[in-house]
Amino acid sequence: MMCRVLGVSRSSYYRWIKNPINKREQKQMELSREIKDAYFDAKGRNGSPRLAKDLQASGVNISRTTVARHMKNIGLRSKLSKKFGVTTDASHNYNVAPNLLNREFNQKEPMRACVSDITYICCKDGFLYLTCVIDLFDRKLIGWSISDNLTASGTVIPAIRMDNRNRPLICCSTTG
Repeated sequence: MMCRVLGVSRSSYYRWIKNPINKREQKQMELSREIKDAYFDAKGRNGSPRLAKDLQASGVNISRTTVARHMKNIGLRSKLSKKFGVTTDASHNYNVAPNLLNREFNQKEPMRACVSDITYICCKDGFLYLTCVIDLFDRKLIGWSISDNLTASGTVIPAIRMDNRNRPLICCSTTG
């Protein structure tokens, strides 16, 4: 009754029940899986021309346009390398912080000098910024903060450390 209403022959219905995915769809799924594997093996750096050459070298008969079509359907895009740009400008008229450590990074007492740095973590929705503070005596992490922006309030670690004589520590902060 259902086959008659839908206008499908019984043999087609039973063939679909036995194998719902036809051979062409299976081949397309296999190609997509191989393209995805090659893409992630190249850490997302290769586009369709290089991926096609890599797949052809491994014995898969595929063209660049087919790879490009599959990449578009899957949602894969190659990472574009950016041209190097100088970000540091030493010739400026801004105040320069005093050099309190004078390159003495080996400390003899714990919690007398600490340094901090900011790095970024690439995520799907953008970047997160990680600020770490390290004690120079034993190189242990004493504080950290994660923020979604690079503003001073977002990257400051709120705890102020004092030594056993209630004196503030010497802290030097670098960004970048």
